[in-house]
Amino acid sequence: MCRDLDDCSVECDGGAGSIIEGLGTCQCEDIVTVDDICDATCQAEQPTLSFDSSGNVVIYDPLTNDTVSTSLVGVEGSIACNVDSSTNGCSLTSLGSDPSTGDFTAGFDLPDELEDT
Repeated sequence: MCRDLDDCSVECDGGAGSIIEGLGTCQCEDIVTVDDICDATCQAEQPTLSFDSSGNVVIYDPLTNDTVSTSLVGVEGSIACNVDSSTNGCSLTSLGSDPSTGDFTAGFDLPDELEDT
């Protein structure tokens, strides 16, 4: 189905946006930022995820001072991080394809293998 380059009403919850050519994803104009939802104090209280030198995932909870380390058994692909100098960290994004449709997918949540750790 074809639609106008500025038709992102569904993806932007009724707001305005435009489709990014080549990617087919929408860039919404009224994006709520993480700072709008969780200020610096709130963000400092959130668990962090990092990788140790063996490639294990390390999850640290600053509220409980607990650290959990787990391997990435069952996760395919490679892990690379271009450190963001403004945050001194990087984001974890899961890329893949929908097994039923073959469509490109991207997930910004933790993989299922890490959610219970």
